[in-house]
Amino acid sequence: EFASEMVMEAGARDLTIEERPIVYHERRGEATLESFRDGWRHVRFMLLNAPGYLFIGPGGVMSSLGMVLMGLVIFNIHIGPMNFGNHSLIAGSLMVLVGYQVASLGIFATIAGDPIRRPNDPVTEFVTANLTLEKAATVGTIIGVSGILYAGWLVTSWMSSGFEALPMMVNDIVAFSAIMLGVQTVFGAFFFSTLAQNSG
Repeated sequence: EFASEMVMEAGARDLTIEERPIVYHERRGEATLESFRDGWRHVRFMLLNAPGYLFIGPGGVMSSLGMVLMGLVIFNIHIGPMNFGNHSLIAGSLMVLVGYQVASLGIFATIAGDPIRRPNDPVTEFVTANLTLEKAATVGTIIGVSGILYAGWLVTSWMSSGFEALPMMVNDIVAFSAIMLGVQTVFGAFFFSTLAQNSG
């Protein structure tokens, strides 16, 4: 891991990294390295020290694609012969929720640890610099309560129709996605504050 740590540390400090040719002599005796075990140890070390690449990048991409997919369904947008329906909306909602959770883990890892390659994207920098328990909990509560009110309105409409006409599935998924995001944000805010307090 020492060689990997040097390369990552140099990259994090924007140092110039060059390759220098050397004369390599064949090792005497039996090799002590195992390709898979030792290779995985290096990959594991690099991933754990780069939460931006491990969590935030994939989580952000997943959430963005999920929101685009949900938008295509909600606004009934067609792309050529492709028509996106309720199943696409479910997939988009799942991508948003999972992506949000994965990206949150990256922020938690940045606060809890001291990675060599700290995430430097604008979103992470803004969150780590400005986020407080009160702000995040308020935002999460607003999102969650909005989803609950919307879901309550859907249920009320269903009841007033004599339980005959079910509300549109699109509305249900949007409402419950908002509820899930709100709950994740509120509890994530408490967890974030706990990590920040312990690391500080």
